[in-house]
Amino acid sequence: MARATLAEGLRPGLRALRDRDGPALRADLVAGVTVAAYLVPQVLAYAEVAGLAPIAGLWAATGALAAYAVLGSSRQLSIGPESTTALMTAIAVGPLAAGDPSRYPGLAAGLALLVGVVCLLGRVVHLGFLADLLSRPVLVGYMTGIA
Repeated sequence: MARATLAEGLRPGLRALRDRDGPALRADLVAGVTVAAYLVPQVLAYAEVAGLAPIAGLWAATGALAAYAVLGSSRQLSIGPESTTALMTAIAVGPLAAGDPSRYPGLAAGLALLVGVVCLLGRVVHLGFLADLLSRPVLVGYMTGIA
């Protein structure tokens, strides 16, 4: 019983999809296509900002969106690339690549996987409460910086 509860808790997106009715699912599909219309050029550009080939942005966005569809718990959350993430990737990976363009994509992929593992571990051990410790001005400042 505990195993089923844990597995169900790790897949809230699938549970939400199962509980959707026809009209709501159609509206969600239209919203998804609308978001994809601006997401494609955005991921192409941010991949270049990060120092990667534009196609890397499409692959990264596709994988991230598929994972969030299964693991995510918020229907109102917009998932996509951020300029700050692209810049931080370039800053973190650039010195490690040491000017070798063939090392850059592998290092960026490793960084992405490492961050994903840390986020999943944070979810498993319920570290979401740490976000409540950030003051509102800090959160507003961060969101303004992203914009």
